[in-house]
Amino acid sequence: MTKAAALHQFFSSFGLSAYAATDVPDDAVLPYLVYEFAVGAYEDTTYPTVDLYYHSESNVHINAKAQEISDRCHNGAAIRFDTGGAMLYCGPWQGLRDEVSDMIKRRRSNFTIHWVSNT
Repeated sequence: MTKAAALHQFFSSFGLSAYAATDVPDDAVLPYLVYEFAVGAYEDTTYPTVDLYYHSESNVHINAKAQEISDRCHNGAAIRFDTGGAMLYCGPWQGLRDEVSDMIKRRRSNFTIHWVSNT
């Protein structure tokens, strides 16, 4: 598995569609997660941004999903790929106002990824 595939698999593991920020389809259906595709080489550290999007009058579901992701990544979540692995850490989630609609709820977190691969 490539680094890109491992990142996608990880971000898709929360029961939501997950898209690299450059690959969000025009017809994507909420809720979904968008992540920056930021890979590094051996001993690099990258800091991708992750956004959650929900369509709701309430913040209950999006806050619960942000907490679920935080719980898994707070102390580090390991991903593995063909030539090594990485540890992902989740930062705090920030609530953002969507310009299009008050019904679109959005949360953003800055992740830290420590790469321990050779390529």
